[in-house]
Amino acid sequence: MSNGGRRDGAGRKPICAALKRVPICIKIDPRVVEFLRHKGAYGNWIETLIRTSEPYREWLKERDR
Repeated sequence: MSNGGRRDGAGRKPICAALKRVPICIKIDPRVVEFLRHKGAYGNWIETLIRTSEPYREWLKERDR
């Protein structure tokens, strides 16, 4: 039995909306899925690949103009 309850300042702090990750659903080849599962935390891995790609960096430049 717990001896606590709700209290001010308890719990995880809310994350900034700009940093919140958005779930999406995509269809990809089963072999690619197997590879991604082998990589482990594949969401972070995919995000890093995209962020370091030239098309993404060009898109950011155009978007920020």
